[in-house]
Amino acid sequence: MKTYFRNSSITNQRHIFTALVLSSILSVSSSISLIDGATAAPINNSIPEAKATVKVSASNLPLSVRNAIFSDLSRRQGILPSKISIVESSKRTWNNGCLELAQPGELCTQALVPGWQVIASDGRNNFVYHTNNNGRILRLANRTNPDNGTSVSLPTRVRNAVVTTAAYRLRVKTSQIRIIQSERRDWKDGCLEIAEPNRVCSQSIVPGWRVVVVGIKDQTLVYHTNESGSVVRLNQAASEISNTPSQNLSSRARRAVLNAAAQYTGLSTSELKIVDSEEITVDGCLSLPNIGEACTKIAQRAWKVTVEAAKRRLVYHVKPDGSQVRLNSAASNSKLPQAVSNKILQRTSRSTGIPISKLSVIGFDSGKWQTSRYCPPGQDCPSSVSSYIWKVTVGDEKDRWVYLSNENGNSLQLLVEGLPKAVTNAVLSQAAETAELPQKAFDVVSYKRKQWFFGCDDPATRPVCTPIPVSGWEVSVLPYNSRDAWVYDVSENGSQLKLVQGGKQNQTSSVNVPRNIADAVLRDASQWSGRSQNTFKITKAQKTTFPNPCGLTFNPICDRSYRPTPGWTVTVDSGLSPWTYLVSADAKIVNQDQTPALLQRLAEILKRDALKRSGEKELAKLRITDIKLLSNSVHKNFDTQVTISNGMQNWVYAVNKDSNRFEYLPVASIPKPILDSVLADAQKRAVAKVTVSRQNITGAEQVTWKNGNLGLGNSVSSSSAVKGWRITVVVGRERFVYHTNNFVGNTSNQVAVRLNPDASRITNDVSSVPIPTSELPPPLTYGVVFRYVTTGGIAGGTYETVLLEDGRIIQTRLGDTNDSERRVFKLSGNQTKQFKELLKQQAQQFQNISYPAKVGAADYITYTLTTEDGTLQYNDTSRQDLPDNLKVVLKTWNNLTVTLLSGR
Repeated sequence: MKTYFRNSSITNQRHIFTALVLSSILSVSSSISLIDGATAAPINNSIPEAKATVKVSASNLPLSVRNAIFSDLSRRQGILPSKISIVESSKRTWNNGCLELAQPGELCTQALVPGWQVIASDGRNNFVYHTNNNGRILRLANRTNPDNGTSVSLPTRVRNAVVTTAAYRLRVKTSQIRIIQSERRDWKDGCLEIAEPNRVCSQSIVPGWRVVVVGIKDQTLVYHTNESGSVVRLNQAASEISNTPSQNLSSRARRAVLNAAAQYTGLSTSELKIVDSEEITVDGCLSLPNIGEACTKIAQRAWKVTVEAAKRRLVYHVKPDGSQVRLNSAASNSKLPQAVSNKILQRTSRSTGIPISKLSVIGFDSGKWQTSRYCPPGQDCPSSVSSYIWKVTVGDEKDRWVYLSNENGNSLQLLVEGLPKAVTNAVLSQAAETAELPQKAFDVVSYKRKQWFFGCDDPATRPVCTPIPVSGWEVSVLPYNSRDAWVYDVSENGSQLKLVQGGKQNQTSSVNVPRNIADAVLRDASQWSGRSQNTFKITKAQKTTFPNPCGLTFNPICDRSYRPTPGWTVTVDSGLSPWTYLVSADAKIVNQDQTPALLQRLAEILKRDALKRSGEKELAKLRITDIKLLSNSVHKNFDTQVTISNGMQNWVYAVNKDSNRFEYLPVASIPKPILDSVLADAQKRAVAKVTVSRQNITGAEQVTWKNGNLGLGNSVSSSSAVKGWRITVVVGRERFVYHTNNFVGNTSNQVAVRLNPDASRITNDVSSVPIPTSELPPPLTYGVVFRYVTTGGIAGGTYETVLLEDGRIIQTRLGDTNDSERRVFKLSGNQTKQFKELLKQQAQQFQNISYPAKVGAADYITYTLTTEDGTLQYNDTSRQDLPDNLKVVLKTWNNLTVTLLSGR
């Protein structure tokens, strides 16, 4: 009974197993869909085949299988069936219903499926198919040669080279490597289209092969070779290596490499990843000798390990036990960006005066550095930590300058490593003592070699004093709360030192603005204008709470919801005119362009006019930097003044209240440094000792001079064209015509102002003199526009004639107690308006000056004219000395009053 039960159970188990196999086969066979699998999943060699592979003649392949393969290959590749041939076919028993070519995520029936492995060819490429017995189910493995023994078109030398290289890399036997694809390629360069850092590739076509192999544990390697197989290169990007590249490294070697990379980059080891490793043979210096290092000539095992650190790849050589590790800089891709190199060289050249051609980058490191700015105790300073990833050393034949830089060179920090320590200590100690601040409150911003002179600073000792020449340095330091550097001359050993520029009195501590706000403002001003940051100065900063974030945009039309937004209003001296910045408290919003405050159409029209005058190519380069209201006394038909700028030049316009008319104001557009220089020179030259101001300028136009002579003289100071101004200044009856250059916008800019004597009218005789303050008549009373007083003559007597706002003219004789000679007349409204406009145009003539009588003259009449701008006095004998513009005023006045007053 017991034996019978055991035999029955065995019989039932066989029946059940047979039924399961048959049902699985029927389930698989019932499907006629073809699953596209152009790239097959690697075959798992760990599952043993149920039956051995039997290679048979292609003629024994069932016709249904042949036709199914021809049909599928023709559909996939567009190959005519007549061009396809069967190269080889083998009977196979597949381990699952997916014919051992499962797609990702696909579930396969676990049943044995008898079928075929077939290699088809179109004469150029081989295609490997897996099918069932009748071809109803088939899958394309790849365009391949199935294994080492079945390569048809791949040369043996190439096949052996690839297999040997792959086996060595994967640490397996060559028999465990299978070639699954090979195709001819014409590589575009000598690197076989696999470039490496610091390797130059010849630009010539190299015929060769692309070979794909598989090894153990689903590793797929893609190799590029030349035609003979003498050059074999791994395409890492196209390869799939499922195991961790560092798994063959010892834990000590792995730790040594990661620690070295962490120290080099400043990153933590958790932020680093070993992406490749291979065994190499090196000498006693790991084949990476230092300069002058003697290396033991012995072959020893080591590892070449590639580490991924952020966007950089670092290559190290390390001993198997991790006792020695070195960076292979040539193989690493930590190359200094050209932009960083250029900006550092430019800054060094600018601060030292050394031509860029004589400077060079002599070394650099990549890593992670941080610096923090000084914050006074007790103050709540915003975060001021700066991060850098490059440390760059530049130099000439004698000296070195070391900088920290961010990724693109926009943020640079000069270190003092190239400056003698004694010099650094002497300068910082003196600056700290002067400012009553710690040394860390100062940054060294530049230094250069300099021969300077010590002693004889007291003017009283100069005639008998001989200054001592000193070889040393010029060092500039920047206090934490200043935009202006202090400049020191110091000897080589720091024993002699003097302050030559700046000092405690130049600190801008009165402008209390956080450093991040100041940096954001000055950075925007510099980037927009193309000028150096040291050409700007913050003159005012005020904490502001904007009722809405929109208030930071200058847009008068904002969301009315109350969302208080803290920030700053900052005023910058640009050298052209003050610029106003609105800045959020975190310095993420920085606005200076006031374009949103104007009607969009008006802003565009004004900018296009400025664009024509400026030579700029894009409207986006122009900003509106100022909008202010005009008084009626300045421009009768306009009420708003708009300033447009590109950061180097202003264009100023007057706009009417309806925003449909505008007028270019050339005098208001003159750059301030040019204006100040012109007025100062005219002040010195003018015979009339009066204050010369903007009102004395009667003409201004922008011109382009042919060369550096500014259109004057025969000698040529420069052959290139120079943009500038022609400015006319009238003082009394003198006219000064100036030729100038333009505002360049950097600290080395020299304003050039030259007088054109031929176009000017200069009087050497002293024909006018200031009226003493004690002798000036009283100012005009309310409602009076003009006062005209005559005194003397043969008849004597003093007559006063005044013009009132309403056009009335009243004449009286001073001393007439009965007021019997009073006369009242009235001008028309148009006459009054025209005369008032004339007085405004000639306001510069009324500067409290007098044209005295000629020597020996007698019985002359003295005329005293007073306007709201001042007083002018002349007489019958000096009438001819009056400026032409003043003669126009007198002629107009006489024409208005001659008829009315002819009865006097």
